[in-house]
Amino acid sequence: MRLHSGYKPYSCDSCHSRFTQFVHLKLHKRLHSNERPFICGSCAKSYISASGLRTHWKTTACKPSAEEIALTAEKSEIVGMLGEPAKGEEGKERLTDFCLGTTSQSFFFFCDFF
Repeated sequence: MRLHSGYKPYSCDSCHSRFTQFVHLKLHKRLHSNERPFICGSCAKSYISASGLRTHWKTTACKPSAEEIALTAEKSEIVGMLGEPAKGEEGKERLTDFCLGTTSQSFFFFCDFF
């Protein structure tokens, strides 16, 4: 386990920061590039991560649209909203539609994105 051993194989090219997981390096690099792909539709404030935007919604008067919620939802939140994943091709199509911001009548989904 990298976390407990202290091994940090992912290093930033712009500074001396090192990370145990690639995703943490990816988020860190956004600080250097000023890339902020998660934007609040109410006030236009931007964030480097979906979790930053979700925190913004919880701590301000800004309220997310249904599409914004879908685009920033974590896997556990989607399962909580929609129920346990179902098997089968039809379920895949419905969750893919949901991930793209469209709606569906079913509450059981399966998705390759997770």
